[in-house]
Amino acid sequence: MVEACARREVAEETGLALGPVVPAPYTNDIFADERLHYVTLFVTGEATGEPRIMEPDKCESWQWFGWDRLPAPLFPPLASLVAGGFRPAGAAIREPDVGNWLVP
Repeated sequence: MVEACARREVAEETGLALGPVVPAPYTNDIFADERLHYVTLFVTGEATGEPRIMEPDKCESWQWFGWDRLPAPLFPPLASLVAGGFRPAGAAIREPDVGNWLVP
């Protein structure tokens, strides 16, 4: 179910198709100003191709970043994932300018 959701969301938001996915940690984040509580279930995976702007009212652009070069500010659940010490498999051996994390 989580894998199917990840595939659907990636396709809807970027036009990319994911290859095999692997479960990753979840985060538990409170957005006090918005009175929202998010539990975000992360997965890792690889996609080929270039992302497209599928939801222009929500996203201006997509960029690939190496794990050690993520931009700021990050979406709070992703910031929580980073702060919790998660490192995707292979992150340490990738070239600095070639990442497997897509950030709006």
